[in-house]
Amino acid sequence: MFKPLIHIQPSLEILPSIPFISKNLTLKGEFLESVWAITPAFDSKNLIIFIGGFLDSYYRVVFEEYAHFVEDNLFQTTFGAKIYTTFNCKDLFCAWLPALIESHYKPYIIAHSWGAKNICRALETICLPALSIPYLLTLDPVGYYKPQKSFDCIKQWVNVYVKDKKQYPLRTNYCTYIGRAWDYTPAAHLNISIDNQNLPFLNTSSEEPTTITHVDVNFMLETFRIYTQNK
Repeated sequence: MFKPLIHIQPSLEILPSIPFISKNLTLKGEFLESVWAITPAFDSKNLIIFIGGFLDSYYRVVFEEYAHFVEDNLFQTTFGAKIYTTFNCKDLFCAWLPALIESHYKPYIIAHSWGAKNICRALETICLPALSIPYLLTLDPVGYYKPQKSFDCIKQWVNVYVKDKKQYPLRTNYCTYIGRAWDYTPAAHLNISIDNQNLPFLNTSSEEPTTITHVDVNFMLETFRIYTQNK
């Protein structure tokens, strides 16, 4: 298995105890460190963790959300650092999460596609204190493994998914057919479905109709934000 790639901003004292790749990543030719730096709340132990899916190596949709993240409008809290990892993260978080929790860090996790499956496999494998992870937000998870009940360590789990992917056989949806999309999962505390036949948040001024697919992470996050803030 390839080593997971990690980017952290700013750096943390506690790093994974297994091999990983860390380098000065770029997005559209610009170095992250000189552009989208988060202003950390140094007294905060909250961490926001972005986990990409299998297609992130090509589309970089989760990586872009990580790169542009400078202040929180999702969870309404402050963060001491932000972290990005690639989808092959099961062993990484099996080794890293216990150490972070022991040092009183509070991870808020956003995971897409296959990355969502792998973080859930990690949470199933390790034993963490009850409610030690404030939030797990899964975005259109994919994988043959699918948890049937929530994890004691998760305080709140929200699952956002595109409900009608099978009706739109587009390239960005193919991996969900092969990899087996979870769609609704009873393990989550809340499921939010996106239906292309009913998209109230879309800007309809475009001449071309917009189809939300598996890689539209920004739209999933906006749907989550609007849904939860209106509750």
